[in-house]
Amino acid sequence: MKRKILKSKMFLIALASILFVSCGGGGGGGGGGSSNLPVKPGRTTPTVNDPAYNFPTTSNPLDNRKGNMSALKTSLYSDQVNSGVSVPKDTRETNGLVAGVSEGKLEGQNVKVAILDSNFQDAVRTSVEDKDGKTVDKNGHALVPRRNRTLTAIYTDVDILAHPNKYSENAISGTERATSLEHGEEVLEVVRDIEYAPNHLATTYAGAIGGNNPRNKINVILGTVGLDYKSKRDNKERIGAIIPKQETYDAALASFGNQSVKIFNQSFGSDESYEDPKYAAYENSGESPLYFFKSSAADTSKPMVPYFKDVVNNKGGLFIWSAGNTKNRASSLDAGLPFFDQSLEKGWISVVGVIAKKDGGYFTTYNVLGDLSKAGSDAAYWSISADERGMKKIVSVDAQGNASISTGIGSSYAAPRVTRAAALVYEKYDWMTNDQIRQTLFTTTDETNVTFRKPGRRVRSSPDSTYGWGMLNQARALKGPGAFMNVSSNRSASKVFNANVPSGTTSYFDNDIFGDGGLRKLGDGTLHLTGNNSFSGGSTVTAGTLEIHQIHSSPITVGTNGTLVLNPKAIVGYDSWAWETIDTVSPQKITDSGLKVKNYGTVRFDGTTAIIGGDYVAYAGSDTQVGFKNSVKVLGKIRIQNGNVSVLSNDYVSQNEKATIMQGNSFEGNIAKVETNGMRKANVEVKDGKVVATLSRQNPVEYGTATKEELMIGATLQSMSTMAFTSATEMMSGEIYASAQALTFSQAQNVNRDLSNRLAGLDNFKNSNKDSEVWFSVLGSGGKLRRDGYASADTRVTGGQFGIDTKFEGTTTLGVALNYSYAKANFNRYAGESKSNMVGVSFYGK
Repeated sequence: MKRKILKSKMFLIALASILFVSCGGGGGGGGGGSSNLPVKPGRTTPTVNDPAYNFPTTSNPLDNRKGNMSALKTSLYSDQVNSGVSVPKDTRETNGLVAGVSEGKLEGQNVKVAILDSNFQDAVRTSVEDKDGKTVDKNGHALVPRRNRTLTAIYTDVDILAHPNKYSENAISGTERATSLEHGEEVLEVVRDIEYAPNHLATTYAGAIGGNNPRNKINVILGTVGLDYKSKRDNKERIGAIIPKQETYDAALASFGNQSVKIFNQSFGSDESYEDPKYAAYENSGESPLYFFKSSAADTSKPMVPYFKDVVNNKGGLFIWSAGNTKNRASSLDAGLPFFDQSLEKGWISVVGVIAKKDGGYFTTYNVLGDLSKAGSDAAYWSISADERGMKKIVSVDAQGNASISTGIGSSYAAPRVTRAAALVYEKYDWMTNDQIRQTLFTTTDETNVTFRKPGRRVRSSPDSTYGWGMLNQARALKGPGAFMNVSSNRSASKVFNANVPSGTTSYFDNDIFGDGGLRKLGDGTLHLTGNNSFSGGSTVTAGTLEIHQIHSSPITVGTNGTLVLNPKAIVGYDSWAWETIDTVSPQKITDSGLKVKNYGTVRFDGTTAIIGGDYVAYAGSDTQVGFKNSVKVLGKIRIQNGNVSVLSNDYVSQNEKATIMQGNSFEGNIAKVETNGMRKANVEVKDGKVVATLSRQNPVEYGTATKEELMIGATLQSMSTMAFTSATEMMSGEIYASAQALTFSQAQNVNRDLSNRLAGLDNFKNSNKDSEVWFSVLGSGGKLRRDGYASADTRVTGGQFGIDTKFEGTTTLGVALNYSYAKANFNRYAGESKSNMVGVSFYGK
């Protein structure tokens, strides 16, 4: 009997020592890849037609705000305003910053400008004369030279061209001599923006505050075209007579080198106007009465128009002229030369000199014409106005230190202000053509002839016969074009601004751009539009990248080689008039219908608040790049004709996550392919007209083939610092799968320990008078998994078990127990988290 009892006990003990545990665990990890499953929200019929007309529609209320479009627009615009996103700007002309990063101040360095004028010499002048040949002023005092240092000591990067042959067919032979007229140096002072003529008085009076030093670094090419001589006609002296010769222009062109736009300043001109009735027959004939002066008696006369036509159209010439100083007369023959050949216009500017501020006793008038020449009805199309004043010259200082200052007046000083602005615009946008620099200057002007208030921005579709396109505003011109429109007198000319931004170049147009024209983005570089733009002609991204930062009222088409980026405050579609600027944004003017974005290439949405005020259409072969949590807002229809969708995310994905990436009034079409970045999988589906994406990690085995992007990632890893590489490799190493096993063992150990405690207390049940007993217990623990060199984890285990005990043959107790436990470990260093659920049954005896 005893042997039988012992045998039974041994069997039960062996049985109790077996613990059956069924458990499951989960962990972190990453993944990447793509899903090529098409999204088909409804029954579709293959079609080659424009998806704007032939697709099944899945309605979408956008959200519960869609029923009230007015409230929705207000809400979406409020989201933009409160997004905290700042619009980047290029402010190099003021502080040297581009999008907040220092790139160096805009000063005209390495930009060359040719100034052709009376006489340039490097040596300090011992005497000077005025235009009448006098060397003393009206009080009998000797005229003070404009500088007391060599010209090259004051102005760096100066190329003084060799003086041409001192010959004039109008001069009595032997009377020709270099003029001592300083007119050319006065013009130079304006171009280089020097406050006071740098003579000895300025050195003592203004030198301490830098008043006699240039304020920019524009390189200058100085060509002499002036001459003193005695005239054959009347035997009188001619002082500073202007006799431009082709050889001077040729030498200047050679000095420009490969500079694409060659800017010439000519503060001189004929005594006659192009509007003289005798020249009417020459209009747009390709001929004019203007010829270059001969270089010698044996030389032949050469017409100006063919020469300038070649330089303008083939060599990037931009010729800036003073309009003239004769009251009630239009621009001079020289400044009006495009009247004779319209093809000159793209490289021609006539500058009207105006009074910037005229006090009239009870009221003040701004930017008003005084006693100088006006533009003219034809020349208005290539004319602009600028301040008529030259730079200050200190002529004497009295015993009390008071300076007597003289300032020249004339369109001769207005022209170099425009020349200076053109040079700085070219420095900022060195890819612009001569005509585009003109358009930038012409469309960023201020109002003229304004009384009782300060002038504002000029927003007009045509020029004025007196002032041309308006008053020069250099600061505004340095923000890029102010309008896309036809500024030519040829009314059939294109209204499209071709921005050919080269590869590696990033440019910003920071003005609010108006007009009935449009933009064509060419070149592989990047162009940012940062203003609220009301131009009506739309934009086409043929190549490179166009980034929109605020309002773009008209539609956008993205070509197969183009990329459009809609930033957080971008609004495509706004109800505005082409000939106004958007000073205050009204959410109710955001449109909600019409085709606003056509995508044949790539459209990327940055941030979560961009708005398309109408339909978005993506054609076959296009790519729509959306951030996983962007939730793009389309107030019209979303139409995709077998285009691709890329779901982008830089966040860590440890499990399947869903997010709405696009939502509109409705969805039509098919998504041909879905891609994502990194080691992830992406799928999309259409629910209630919303495009919903699911991201999950990808099995590394599926990721065995390296793509071009992955090779770039590999290159990045190679260049990482030790700390960055350690973090990255721990994130992607998969060490969580090994560490998670320790969590499972810890979990089982907790259950076994709890059951062992029950077995230890069975003697109390054995000595009781009960035959059976039911029990239960709750367990919990916390701890840490840690090993040097690996990610560590904080662990937590909770659970419980219950069982039934029964006495067997008086001396033996048998029992069965069921248990459940849950364990979780959070790993540091981005290694992820692990979770484990365990269910088990135990048999025991004692």
